[in-house]
Amino acid sequence: MNIIQWAKKYQDVSLTELPLTEMDYAFFACASYFDFGRLIKPEDREKLISPTHFKSEADKKILTEKTLEPPHSKAVFENLGFSKRYSHWKISHLHEENLPQKAIQYASMLFTLPGGNYIFAYRGTDLTLFGWEEDFLMTVEDIPAWNLALNDLIKVLSFIPEDAKITVVGHSKGGNLAAFASARLPATLQDRLKAVYDFDGPGFKNRLVDSEGFKRIEKKFIKLIPVDDMIGTLLDDYQGYKVVQAAGIKNGLWEHSLFTWKTGKKGFLRAPAISKTAWAFAKAMDETLDSLSPEEKREFIKKLFTFMDDCGVKELTDVTGKFFQTSKAILNGYKKSEKKDWVDFFKKIQSLMRLYIHYRFSLKTRTLLSS
Repeated sequence: MNIIQWAKKYQDVSLTELPLTEMDYAFFACASYFDFGRLIKPEDREKLISPTHFKSEADKKILTEKTLEPPHSKAVFENLGFSKRYSHWKISHLHEENLPQKAIQYASMLFTLPGGNYIFAYRGTDLTLFGWEEDFLMTVEDIPAWNLALNDLIKVLSFIPEDAKITVVGHSKGGNLAAFASARLPATLQDRLKAVYDFDGPGFKNRLVDSEGFKRIEKKFIKLIPVDDMIGTLLDDYQGYKVVQAAGIKNGLWEHSLFTWKTGKKGFLRAPAISKTAWAFAKAMDETLDSLSPEEKREFIKKLFTFMDDCGVKELTDVTGKFFQTSKAILNGYKKSEKKDWVDFFKKIQSLMRLYIHYRFSLKTRTLLSS
């Protein structure tokens, strides 16, 4: 099963009969992608709003049409609104920031469920190019979304009852924000965390996982990545992640989708380790980035997104959904950009690919992974 099939199977099982599971938390991480800001007025965003507020077909379309996977998102919404298990949830404390000129894309929200269950969710990266640019900037510098994430979590903890515990979740960049905010909470507030779920979020290198704040929450921290991962192993020395089986195309970008992950009754099905392809990609990317100074990284990222913008790539679907047109545009862009200030950029891309091929196919790599 995937999480949609799981939700349908257990739609009549209350939270009392089956307490919250990994799939429930992943389900609300998916729900964080809904475009609630278009339907909730600014003055109502801290109020508790039930799913009956979004009851029309037009509302469902507005909520889901700009998510990464609209058909799957519609199924998530229908389960949230009409199943026994989820029908009594409420959303509050919605905070959204979308500032392309500053490469800021951020959203968080609180889900209140029956039985004193609270889930604070951070939205991951959407289809926009500037959202992915913000992800890349994590490798170089602090991003504004980190402070927004921490401040919002502190604010929400002051809203819920003092004796209540909260689960913090996020997918992709949302997982990174969940980890950061939870690790940077004051120690007295960290005691109020029930768990922290990072669903395939990029990491931090040594800046977070070695901090005292992270060590205090590490036993509550659950990081899950798919077997052919390309996102969650990047920039991260944290080795405590769990690997999840995924269905369909064996591709890290495909498996980044939570809808490809295989489920059991109470948790995602585990795999023994990431694949050779995933390991080689992470190794090559980390080695490439480690070889660059902060200024060189910043310049590389700037070049990458300027180049993609010049080629007409505005959203991720421009690459995945229009492959041949985009490939032609990128090839033309490459031919036009063979100038002195672009030479280093393309050399770094070529170096990354050579490293990946080396780690993926070398005998030494195969020996390491099989040991």
